[in-house]
Amino acid sequence: MKRSIGKRLLSFTAAHSQKLKGSFGSVGVNYYSAFYVTSVIVVDHNTPNWRSDARIEWKRRMEDGVQVDGYYA
Repeated sequence: MKRSIGKRLLSFTAAHSQKLKGSFGSVGVNYYSAFYVTSVIVVDHNTPNWRSDARIEWKRRMEDGVQVDGYYA
């Protein structure tokens, strides 16, 4: 992860880590969706974003035309 996103990945001191123990910053909600993913080998680091950080491309349809059925948000 450090190699992919570099300086944008925050680091914490020991004091910060201790202060954060037992706290939470977000609450997640589960919902389900389906996508095909393909690996992205070359990432443009000049325009960083959370999708390129994961090094994947999301697709609803593959090159052979097969589409993922389901609910899309």
